[in-house]
Amino acid sequence: MDEVLAKLAKAAISYTDWIVVGAPAMFGAMAKYMYDNVRKDAAFSFAVFGTNIFLAFFAGNVVHEFLPDSYANEGGVLMVTGFCTYPVLGLIERKASTVIKKLKQS
Repeated sequence: MDEVLAKLAKAAISYTDWIVVGAPAMFGAMAKYMYDNVRKDAAFSFAVFGTNIFLAFFAGNVVHEFLPDSYANEGGVLMVTGFCTYPVLGLIERKASTVIKKLKQS
């Protein structure tokens, strides 16, 4: 029983870490969406807004894994990651494709 509780606690901490790391990126995505809507005078869409938040959460967690442990400006980097979600996802896609191709060759 203690092992099960320990595993559940570890999983809960891991998920909490994901949320804490993803939150600044989500705020960046919210700011970007609002900025684009005001600039282009577009109608608000909850579906697009939610999709942007989800993608920013993912991108923020990926970028966080590449930051050093004691990085001083982590929150700012994650907010900019959320603001620039689509270019960051494009970069991840290109780099991941290159790494996967290299792994397949070896």
